[in-house]
Amino acid sequence: MPTVTVQQALALALQHHRAGRLAEAEAIYRQVLAQEPNHADALHLLGAIARQVGRHDLAVDFARRVIAVNPTVPDYHNALGISLAGQGELDAAIAAYRRAAGLKPDYVEAHNNLGNALRDKGEFDEAIVAYRRALDVKPDSAEVNYNLGNALKDNGEIEEAVVAYRRAIELKPDFAVAHNNLGGVLRNAGRRDEAIAAYARAVQLRPDYAVAFGNLGNTLKESGRIAEATAARRPNFRRMTRKRTTTWEMR
Repeated sequence: MPTVTVQQALALALQHHRAGRLAEAEAIYRQVLAQEPNHADALHLLGAIARQVGRHDLAVDFARRVIAVNPTVPDYHNALGISLAGQGELDAAIAAYRRAAGLKPDYVEAHNNLGNALRDKGEFDEAIVAYRRALDVKPDSAEVNYNLGNALKDNGEIEEAVVAYRRAIELKPDFAVAHNNLGGVLRNAGRRDEAIAAYARAVQLRPDYAVAFGNLGNTLKESGRIAEATAARRPNFRRMTRKRTTTWEMR
């Protein structure tokens, strides 16, 4: 690239990347690496593209390469964790997230991602700890409160899950999946009227929300409100509502 500096090339690549022109961005990042094989930004951003297109194997390779260049950057370890989790390597992902959080104790995303990986492993107590650490730093995160609610629900802490889901909804009133999952824990606690209200709000927010329609119809039926249950069972969603179970919506 005789006519531009590396920094100018990276700036152009980032413009392409942010605009979704991934092929153009990748080509420039690779040109940068051809000149500077250990250029940290180019390695890190190539890993980001690899994750975006589902090539977690390549993303892991780029993350490990950039960590070898500079192991002190928390973002690099967090990116490695995301890519490892994408391949189902949860133990390695957990180690990467812990390293990221160790380097930057107030790293909300790393704590949240750690909680997700721990929850996926079924280690609900530890997941709850990770989410609470994230919330210590950023208590107004609707996503983290929602994830905490899911982990609490999985751990059988129903009332605590209700609080977490309600907090997520308070922070993000149009959070349809949080309304749906709030309905689920309320329904499981026998609080059907409240569950119906939560499901109804979810489908009001997302009229095409088949999962919530099914849950609403089933809960109305359980409450003896047959006519309303029938109305809730729209033709397009009838197949979804045959089983009398709660369907959860996850991350």
